[in-house]
Amino acid sequence: MSRAKEFMMTAEEIRLKRSKRRRVIILLPAFVLVLVIGLFTARPALNAVKAWQARRHAAKVFAYVDNANWLEAR
Repeated sequence: MSRAKEFMMTAEEIRLKRSKRRRVIILLPAFVLVLVIGLFTARPALNAVKAWQARRHAAKVFAYVDNANWLEAR
């Protein structure tokens, strides 16, 4: 902000404006960092969940096959 505009502002207004600017400067890179981390970890997490579900369903199917419950195994 230019000095001419700050000249008409009170000390409290200037402090609040600087505080808001500082907060944005800190939060924006933090948000970008969280977004990048999310992009790199979302796919492996999704694959891990799918693998866990596949193992869980396979265990149920093998239990049904052992009991000769063919309709449920299907």
